[in-house]
Amino acid sequence: GQLVGGLQLDATLGRHVEAWIGIGAGSNQNDRNAAYREDPALITSLGDLGFGVKLHGQVLRDVHLALRPYLSVSSAGGDLGADFSSTSPGVDLLASIDLSRLVPHVPLRLHFLIGYLQDRSSSLLTDLTCHGGTTYDCAYSRIVTTAAYGIRQPRLRMGLGADAAFALSRYLALGPIFEYHLEAVASSGDDVLRNALSPKVSAGILDGRVAQWMTFAARLHTAANLTLDIGFLAGLSSPGFAMGSPVPQVAGYGALTWTVDLLPGRIPAGSATATTLPPPGNVSEAPTETWSGTTPVLAVREGRVHGIVRDRRTSLGVPGAMVRFPGRRANALLTDDLGEFDAGPFPAGPLVLLASRPEYEDHRVETTVAPGQTAQVNLYLPARAPAPSSVRADILNEKGLPIPATVTLLHGDRRVDVPPDIAGGFLADAPAGEWNLRVDSDGYLAREQQVALTSGVQERVQLVLRHRPLLPSVRLGDDFILLKGTLVFEPGTAVLTPQSSALLDEVADLLILHPELRRVRIEGHTDNVGKPQVNQELSEERARAVRTYLTKLGVSPDRLIAEGFGASQPMAPNLTPQNRLKNRRVVFKILDRGPKAR
Repeated sequence: GQLVGGLQLDATLGRHVEAWIGIGAGSNQNDRNAAYREDPALITSLGDLGFGVKLHGQVLRDVHLALRPYLSVSSAGGDLGADFSSTSPGVDLLASIDLSRLVPHVPLRLHFLIGYLQDRSSSLLTDLTCHGGTTYDCAYSRIVTTAAYGIRQPRLRMGLGADAAFALSRYLALGPIFEYHLEAVASSGDDVLRNALSPKVSAGILDGRVAQWMTFAARLHTAANLTLDIGFLAGLSSPGFAMGSPVPQVAGYGALTWTVDLLPGRIPAGSATATTLPPPGNVSEAPTETWSGTTPVLAVREGRVHGIVRDRRTSLGVPGAMVRFPGRRANALLTDDLGEFDAGPFPAGPLVLLASRPEYEDHRVETTVAPGQTAQVNLYLPARAPAPSSVRADILNEKGLPIPATVTLLHGDRRVDVPPDIAGGFLADAPAGEWNLRVDSDGYLAREQQVALTSGVQERVQLVLRHRPLLPSVRLGDDFILLKGTLVFEPGTAVLTPQSSALLDEVADLLILHPELRRVRIEGHTDNVGKPQVNQELSEERARAVRTYLTKLGVSPDRLIAEGFGASQPMAPNLTPQNRLKNRRVVFKILDRGPKAR
């Protein structure tokens, strides 16, 4: 028979970090008639220690992961306190999956564990070297002591588990527990036992490395954080005698656990508080908490809330929404990428939730928290009406004086008239977005400008219109835009002269008034003076300079193509200065002409 007990203290260092320290004790009664037995009938282990940390957090909606490095220290036989020569480092990776969302009304969880323990507890067997006395009695005593102290070898650990908790009343919950364990020894084992038993025992019985067992139990939860476990252990396979103590074929057990919260209300959801069974025969195994790291249903007077904050129009989840609980101590939290959140525990009864996000109206909803259950809540946020955007345009002549005009905002087929205001400009509200501001005034060249309107912002625009010349220098031909005169650049550069700027203002006016000219190619040409490559590059730069100037006056860039031809297309032979002047030119060729708008 075996009786074990312990005290464990956990401290929450942050939302995802916990530290713990525990002390344990065990007692084993071993009845065996042997004349030369070297072990006592009652073997006690007083002062086993374990301490470590746990890093844990939610990685998916229903999946919780934890990494748990720790140290385990066993107590020496007959002594009070731990023997630090047996210090054993270990690390576990744990996972828990909450299936309560997939299986309504069944609070089912699955648990997984994989770890490694560099077990050094065999250092406690130095007194049983089997050099004297009857060798077999010494070996049998060593086997008994190994089982009583839970002494084993370095090993890999794996485990699967499942548990559930069903509310019986307001103060009680009952649920089943199932666990499967597998351990594989990762060392050469106990050479003392191997040398003592090898003449009489086969190598398979001595050196088997795998231990397997299952546990089945029922756990009763009470509102006082007191849990009672009753169940049995079924052994599936045992390691060899040189690799560890045998696993009982069938063994019943009971466990009583009391959890005390020294700082009520401060342990966050995700802290582990429930206990589970240690491996058989081992009272020094480090932490005896649930694998999952999630809080089980212990105080059935409380419940939790899972919710989704949705867009009212699309019903899609709203990430980053703030959820508050008016009148409760629980802090506000943010929804995840799917718009979901988990909160609690809360006392059973009515609970008010308030969801908000800047671009939505707040939404308030009330639900009821049931003991030991998770309430499901949907909060639908209506989108706020966008703040109005507006444009203010000041239309001036070349002397800086306001002039009357017709101002229009255009976006595809949408049209918004911008009327004059009392301040002498033009002001109108319009939806946010990209608009084309069109300005027409009698006696002035037309202008357009791209305007980006933003919700809640007034965009200011100032345009200076040039007088329309009495004798136009630009007119529309069949295949070309015809210029009376020539665009002039600073010698050897692509810099436009003031005379050319005035001419291009008329070109822009013509393009604005004739939107049916959907594609125009700006062609740059030079004479044959200089290197051909230099002339080619200069013609390209001049064509691009003209295109840039026209787009600044409001002509859509999509309507204009700039291309240079160098000296490859002369109008006249480059034999005289007059002919070379004709060849230095910019041509506007109409490539795509649609029907004229009425």
